[in-house]
Amino acid sequence: MPERTSAVSGINLAGRCLLLLTGQRFLVSVLTVGEDWIKVTFPAADFPIEGMYVTLEFHDDEGFTVFESEVLESPREPGDGLTLRLPDDAHRNSHRTAWRVPANFNASIKGHVHPRVHEVEVIDVSSGGLQVSTQIDLAMGENVDVSFRLPGGDEHKALGAVAHVIRPQSDTQAPLHAGIRFINPEPETVRALKAYIRQRIAQLGPNGVGPRRRSADRPS
Repeated sequence: MPERTSAVSGINLAGRCLLLLTGQRFLVSVLTVGEDWIKVTFPAADFPIEGMYVTLEFHDDEGFTVFESEVLESPREPGDGLTLRLPDDAHRNSHRTAWRVPANFNASIKGHVHPRVHEVEVIDVSSGGLQVSTQIDLAMGENVDVSFRLPGGDEHKALGAVAHVIRPQSDTQAPLHAGIRFINPEPETVRALKAYIRQRIAQLGPNGVGPRRRSADRPS
């Protein structure tokens, strides 16, 4: 889940970043940062024009920082640089330490405040947790007891914490999506999940859309 951070703290003053504009990506360098603006290199002149919105992504080994901005001053000549508004905050996205795959099983969760068992659909799974679809009104940070049975396997139980909640924007009858992070899961549960994930990757292929074709099956 993205973390909200100071925009300035996410900027590598000596580095480069991706500038996203009208569906295109440009690799640019940071030139200077002012109190409320940032200036970056840009290959063209007279474009983009003032008022256009852009996105900047600053990548590193652990993830990337994203912030939305708008053009304050377009470059008049090649090499002039592009001046952008510096926003108040940014979003930090950390790379996952556990791979997530689409799931094909359900789970049961029971809250600690209202201890009623609910069956939920598991959307995807990693060795560190589940993302579920449910009508239950879960809250960020809430602890829940989770139980599930992997296809063809044994039942597993774990304590979890709600890490994020995505609520439907317009359709109030639509289910919400919640990420549940396991808290100190049993080693056997982690091993079973890792085996299931490897099996799903083999079934779905590296892009999650189908099995990989062998080289002999590929068109020449």
